[in-house]
Amino acid sequence: MNTNKKVVIIGAGISTHIFLNEVKNRNLNYDIIVLEKKSYQEIIDEYDDVPFYFNKEIISLNVDFEKIVVKMRIYDNNILYDHGTDELSEKYSEKILGRKSGNTIKFLEKNKNAFVIRDNDKIGRKMLLQNILIERNKDNNFLYDTEVKLINLKDKVITLENGNIVNYDILISTIPLNYLMNLTENKIIDLFYKPFNIIKIYGLEDIDYKVAYCTDANIRINRIARLGNTIFIESPNKLSLSEMNAEENKFIDMFINKDNLKKYKNKTSQIFPGRFSQLNNNDYQKVENFFLKYNVFLLGRMATWKFKLVEDVLEDSRKILNILEINDD
Repeated sequence: MNTNKKVVIIGAGISTHIFLNEVKNRNLNYDIIVLEKKSYQEIIDEYDDVPFYFNKEIISLNVDFEKIVVKMRIYDNNILYDHGTDELSEKYSEKILGRKSGNTIKFLEKNKNAFVIRDNDKIGRKMLLQNILIERNKDNNFLYDTEVKLINLKDKVITLENGNIVNYDILISTIPLNYLMNLTENKIIDLFYKPFNIIKIYGLEDIDYKVAYCTDANIRINRIARLGNTIFIESPNKLSLSEMNAEENKFIDMFINKDNLKKYKNKTSQIFPGRFSQLNNNDYQKVENFFLKYNVFLLGRMATWKFKLVEDVLEDSRKILNILEINDD
C-alpha cells in the first residue's frame, strides 16, 4: 500500500522496532520518522543481553523460539507458595507501591510454558534488538540525539530541543506517559511510580527460569528472578550483598549459594521509572480517547502505563495499523 501519510514515532526502543517490523511485514510504505533523544550506542547499551521470555511464539518475528518452563512463586511469612491469591497479590502491591493497586499480577501460575529467542546461540533483549530488529528496520529514518521539547496536538507540530519543527499526520508515543503529558502540556490523570534498585549476578553455569515475589516487610527485596544464567535481585533500597539480614539471606539462598558469589560478576543499577501503579481500564480509556482525538497512539509498557509484554506490543501495533489502513481506504 502506498500512502503519503507521515508517521512520527517518539522513542527507538523495542516497542518501536516491533511496530516497524509489522509495517514491513504488511508491505506498507508510510513516511516514518523515529525521534530518539539518546544516541544509537546509548540505546544499545541500555539493554542487557539477558534471556527474557515470551508467553507465546511470535511467528511474524521469524526467529527461532526455544520452549522453556518458568516457575513463578510467592514468598510470604517465610513460606514459598506455588501459587498466590488476590490477598497476597495486594499485600505485595502494598509493599512495592505503598498502597493497594487493585490490578496486579495474581500469582496464579505454577509452572507455565514460555519461549525464548535464540539466534546464533545468543539469547536476550540486546540480541533481539541489535541482531534482528534494527537490521530489519534499518531502512527507516531514525534521528538519534534528537530530543522533543513540545508537542502541539492541535496543529500536529513537534518542536525539537534544537528549535527545528517536525510535522506529522500520525504520532506514536513509546515514551513514558508522564513524559508525553508534559510534552503536550495536558495532565489528564495522576501517575504513580516508585524507583527501585537491581543487583544483577552474572555467569551462572546452568540455565534456569524461575521468579519469586516477596511480601515479607522485614525483607527489603521485592522480587528475585533467575533468567538463564543471570539473577536479578530487586529492591526499593540500594542494597549490598554483604549487608543482607538473615531473612534476606534465606530468601536469596533459594536461588543461589552466596558462598559461591565471589566467582560471579555482579553490579547494582538504578532503574527508572521503576515499579508503577498501572492504570485501571477506565483511566486508561480516558487517556487513550483523549490522545486518539489528535491521532496520537500509545505503544508499549510505559507509554500505556500498563504491564505490557512484547506480544502485547505486537498486538497493539497490529491494532494501530488496522486503524490506519481503514482510514486510508
